[in-house]
Amino acid sequence: MGEYTDNGLRIFYNTDDSFHYNMSTAHFHDEYEIYYLTKGSRHIYINDKIYPINSGSLALIDGENMHRAFSPNNGSYARFILCVKKQLLQNQAPSLVKPFKNGTVFSLNTQQQTRLNRLMNMIISDIESDMPMRRESIRAVASKLVIDVTRFSEEQSATINDCNDTVIKVIDFINSNYYQKLSLEYIASSCYISVSHLTRLFKAGTGYTVISYINNLRVKKASEMLKNTKLSISEIAEASGFESLSYFVKMFSKYFGMSPLKYRNIN
Repeated sequence: MGEYTDNGLRIFYNTDDSFHYNMSTAHFHDEYEIYYLTKGSRHIYINDKIYPINSGSLALIDGENMHRAFSPNNGSYARFILCVKKQLLQNQAPSLVKPFKNGTVFSLNTQQQTRLNRLMNMIISDIESDMPMRRESIRAVASKLVIDVTRFSEEQSATINDCNDTVIKVIDFINSNYYQKLSLEYIASSCYISVSHLTRLFKAGTGYTVISYINNLRVKKASEMLKNTKLSISEIAEASGFESLSYFVKMFSKYFGMSPLKYRNIN
């Protein structure tokens, strides 16, 4: 697996399909993300929808929407991820932002895959080399890649539909009631399914356990309130659904790597 970071640009990749990894914690960030699956099959969860994707699928993601890619059967895969700081793209190329806003997932045709593979391989080759002007070359090719994938989104050869109405119904219920006391029994009853059916379907459909998803959502809502309101930390903990201040601080620190107070001070 390779990684590269440079002033508003982050790149992650693996070139063979022996890679196994499922993210277990909340995933949202202040970047626009391009996720390109080159080998294998995955599910990708974006903005309350779950999409089954295969080799040659592309996802354009607003990183501030909770999202996650996972393999329900822990299958192997290969992928290329390019993350661009939101402010950087908004300032330099605001016309390219639109397809990232709500999450766009689609399959590339053969010609599009060929073009994208060429740019991806050029970036990987530069990352793994020590050639002069390496940094400048990576940024130039990455810019071209961003432009091309936004063009691809307008050409969309095959849009991928979201799946599993029951999981979507559960997500909608949690999103509307995250600030309340939510037990598995209460959620299952409200969605007219059994607890065992709820836990199995939800994990298979989103890659999260129900409780993990609730905590992720509550932390995300809390982070928004910390940035956009003058509510106290304890008031935000209560408003976002946490039953105690100590548990809120623990969960927030787990996902953001800092306390709610520190997060507020730097945002």
